[in-house]
Amino acid sequence: MDELLKKMYTDAMILDDINAMEYEASLNNAENIVFTWQRISEHLQRLIEELGAVDLQSAKQLLSVWKEVGENTEDYRELTAGISYSLRPAILAALNILYNAPLEIDTANWRIEKTPVCFLTLKEKNSNRYIHSPYDPMKEARVLADRLYSIDMTEFHILGSGLGYLAYQLWIKSGKTLKVIIYEDDIFLRQAACSIGVLSWMEGGYEMPEYSSPNEMLRDFVGKEGKAQTGIYVQDWKEGAYRDTDNGENTDRISCNMRMERLYGAMWAANRRSNLQKDFSAISDLKRNISVKRNIAVVSAGPSLNDNIEFLKKHKENLLIIAVNSSLKRIAAEGIKADISVMLDPAPKTERYLDNIEDYTEDIPMITVSNGSRAYIDRYRGKMYLITDEEYGRDSAGYVWSFGGTVASLGLDVAFFLGAENIFLIGNDLGFPGGKNYAAGLAHAEKEGMVGEMLNNPVTKSVDGGEIYTTVLYESYRHILESQICRHPEAKVYNMSRHGAIIDGALGVQDAELAIM
Repeated sequence: MDELLKKMYTDAMILDDINAMEYEASLNNAENIVFTWQRISEHLQRLIEELGAVDLQSAKQLLSVWKEVGENTEDYRELTAGISYSLRPAILAALNILYNAPLEIDTANWRIEKTPVCFLTLKEKNSNRYIHSPYDPMKEARVLADRLYSIDMTEFHILGSGLGYLAYQLWIKSGKTLKVIIYEDDIFLRQAACSIGVLSWMEGGYEMPEYSSPNEMLRDFVGKEGKAQTGIYVQDWKEGAYRDTDNGENTDRISCNMRMERLYGAMWAANRRSNLQKDFSAISDLKRNISVKRNIAVVSAGPSLNDNIEFLKKHKENLLIIAVNSSLKRIAAEGIKADISVMLDPAPKTERYLDNIEDYTEDIPMITVSNGSRAYIDRYRGKMYLITDEEYGRDSAGYVWSFGGTVASLGLDVAFFLGAENIFLIGNDLGFPGGKNYAAGLAHAEKEGMVGEMLNNPVTKSVDGGEIYTTVLYESYRHILESQICRHPEAKVYNMSRHGAIIDGALGVQDAELAIM
C-alpha cells in the first residue's frame, strides 16, 4: 500500500471508531465508550493539524465541533448522539478536503472508486455491480462480521477476498486471535486486497493459499463446512461464479443456506420450538402412506398456472399433484385436489394462503421443515410430514433435500424421492411473463413481489425464444432447479411454462403432452 493511500485509510478509520462507539452505546458499555472516545480524540488532533495546513478555517470549525461534543462526556448517550450527528459530518467534510482528488481506475474487469468516506470500493464491469458498499465498505463489513463471528471460532474461511474489509473486521472482532483463510482465484483481487485493500493491516492474521485450479480451491473450501470452531462464508458476488465447476453447486448451496440463516434465524428458532411439539411423521414414511404414480406435477403459483389448469384437469387420473402452499387456493377454486402440499416459508404472513380453504387441506398431507411458518402449520388440517433438524440437508436414509430457495425445489425433490418417471413443473416461470408474477385467483395480487421498475430488472431467455424480465433471486432459484434436474437423470422433467424462463435440462410443453399419453 502506497503512503498516500495508507494515510487516507488511516484517517478514514476515525469513522470506523465512531461506528464502534455507536455499537458500544447500544450495549450500554460505558467503559468501552470512554476508551473509544479517547482514541477518536487522539486521531482528531492529528486530523485537525493536517487539515490546518490545507484549510485553516475548516480546521477551526472541526476543532470547535470537537470541543462542543466533548463537553458532554459525562452522559455517554448525549456524547454518542453528538458524535453521530455533529462530529461525523464535520469529519467527512475534513476528509474530502484532504483527499479531494477523485479516484477512479479501470482495469479489464474492475473499476476502482474512492467512496465518500475515503475507503476504496470495487465495481465488477460485467455485472455493473459493486462488491463493497459505494459509501462505507468498512462499516458494511463491521455489521456483517458482527453477525458472522462467534466467540468459539478459531478459524474463519471466506470465499472471495474483495479488498479484505470483512477479513479485517472479523480479525478485529476476535481481538486479533482469529485465523482467517481467504480463497480467491482472481489474480487482480488477490493483488488488490494487499496493495489497495486492508489485508496489509492483518500481519500474521490471514492466509490466502494458491491453488492450481478453481476445483481444487473449492474442494478445500467446501470441506470446511461443519468443522468445529470454524466459520465459513461465501461473498455474495461469488455466488454463481463457479457453476461450471465440480463444487459450484455446493458453494451456492452454502451461500444460500447461510444467507437464509442470517435473515431468518430467530424466526426459524421460534417456529421450530412450536412445530416440534406437534404430531408429525417422518418424511421417510411417506412412500408407505401414499399411492405413488409415474407422472407427478409440481404446481407453483406463477402465471403459467393459468395456462395449465386444463392440463391438470384432463390428466388428473394419471397425475400425482404436489402443490406449493401458495398455489392451493387457485387449484382448490378449480376443483382440483392436490395429493401433497409442500411449504418452506418461515414467515407468518403465509397463513393468508389458507384463508377460506382450511377444510380443503383436511386430506392433503403436507411436507415441510421444522422451521416452517408455525402460523401456517397451526391452520393446516392435513397430516404433516416433517423434515426435522436431524434430517436437514441429509436425512437418516442419506437423501439430500433442497431447501436453498424456491419451495418448488422441495416439491421437485419430493417428486424424485417418490420415484417419478415424468415430472411436470407448472407455474414455475422464474420471471415476469406478461409483466405478471403470479397466477390469478391467489391470496396475493398478480403483480405482487415485483422488484423495482421492470426496465431495471435483469433479463433471461424465455421458452418462447425471446426474453423476459427476472430478478437475481429468481436466477438463483433457476440454477438450483437445474442442478437438481442434472442430479436425477432417471426422471424426465418438463417445463410447462410457455413464456417463462428456460430451465436447462427440462423439456417443453409439446414433449409433455406426448409423455403423459
